[in-house]
Amino acid sequence: MEKLTDAERQEALAMLSLGVSRYTAARGIGWSPVSFQAAILGDEELRRAVEQAEEAAELYLVGKLRTASDDPRVWRAAAWLLERRYPMRYGKSVPITEKNLRKLLGEVFAIIASVVDDEAKLAEITQRVDARIEALIAEDAVK
Repeated sequence: MEKLTDAERQEALAMLSLGVSRYTAARGIGWSPVSFQAAILGDEELRRAVEQAEEAAELYLVGKLRTASDDPRVWRAAAWLLERRYPMRYGKSVPITEKNLRKLLGEVFAIIASVVDDEAKLAEITQRVDARIEALIAEDAVK
């Protein structure tokens, strides 16, 4: 499994501490989101650092909400970012249809089942899953 260089790690953590998503941080360092997530899951120290950076961003934004009551422009911007960056905790709930969930899971399992466990195949899985995620995002954008 590929590991982040020290420069990539520092840049990704800096972006995450500002509140960007893992997807955006991955793209910002030239990695696919799937490869970036795999690198995080495969490196306990990196996983902890990523979680700390994400928590720092969230704490900063929540702090802005608590202290910015005198300036409505600041708290609204912080609330907007919290809703979008952490939708499960701060956003409006959006239902996930069973049909779409089953479709995605079926596709993911089909991809995994079709590949043998070695480095070349791991790269293939990463590329295929990433491409499918991109296609689903594009399909939703068209709707």
